[in-house]
Amino acid sequence: MHQYECGNCGLRSGKYLTRFGAERYGKGHRDKKHGGMFPINEGILTYSGQAPQAGEWRTIVLVAAILLIGLASKLV
Repeated sequence: MHQYECGNCGLRSGKYLTRFGAERYGKGHRDKKHGGMFPINEGILTYSGQAPQAGEWRTIVLVAAILLIGLASKLV
């Protein structure tokens, strides 16, 4: 899990499954609120060891199903 944090505004984004998602949110925040400039103490927070939430489980199951279907098609 990853979150964008703006040290200047005190803003913390919602949680993103990928670091890229949090970075994309940060870019949008910089462009909108800071004219594209990088605020001091801006960063991406990374949380490890947390169980996935309901929406993330759906993504994990979907990816696993696609992988299994791909494997099954190779065996046939």
